[in-house]
Amino acid sequence: IKYSSKTAPKITKKWHQTVFPVLDSFKNYDLGKLLGDISGGATVCALRVPQAMAYGLLAGLTPVNGLYCDLVAPWLYAIFGSSPQISVGTFSIIAIMTSISMGKVSDQYCLVDASDVATNATITSNSTEIDPQMPCKVAITGILQLEMCLILLLLRLIQFNQILKLLMTKVLVNGYTSACAMYVLFAQFNNFLELSIPKIPGAFSLVKRLIAIFQNIFEFLFI
Repeated sequence: IKYSSKTAPKITKKWHQTVFPVLDSFKNYDLGKLLGDISGGATVCALRVPQAMAYGLLAGLTPVNGLYCDLVAPWLYAIFGSSPQISVGTFSIIAIMTSISMGKVSDQYCLVDASDVATNATITSNSTEIDPQMPCKVAITGILQLEMCLILLLLRLIQFNQILKLLMTKVLVNGYTSACAMYVLFAQFNNFLELSIPKIPGAFSLVKRLIAIFQNIFEFLFI
């Protein structure tokens, strides 16, 4: 029996299948893959925990903020997302852009009183310093993420991805990714080598940071 386009039955998803695509995954799930999925999930978790903590520091926040971002977003996407292959969570490019944007605003608005500094100094334990500007920085970062969500929603409504296909060439993406990898590498030198290098904004900041790193290492070894 052949169906024409007019008489063929239409298969439509119910509202709960559209809103919660994870239900289809459970419905057609192969139990033979359960052990493999548990092993894969545990491996990814062991990798993502220290990685998320490092991205929290890279964004100019605390390690626990990186953990929050890396735990909440994947759970929400697992419930409401429709792609089983996409990787959701923190990564270096977003952390760098967040640090740069938040740093420009925090220096202007995150003003700390002397009383707040004294209060935070009493909470310090085991020589771990608490940044008195951290609550303000977290608030600025939260507002920044909400603005990003609104912009992404607007771009989705106007189907801006068709324009990005023409602008984002492979050479541009590869060059940007390589530059971000170098930036992440040198940004971690402060914590890895315990160097005291301040923020270096502006053009050629990566080159200036590299020079400052070598100067600190030279002073430590020969002076």
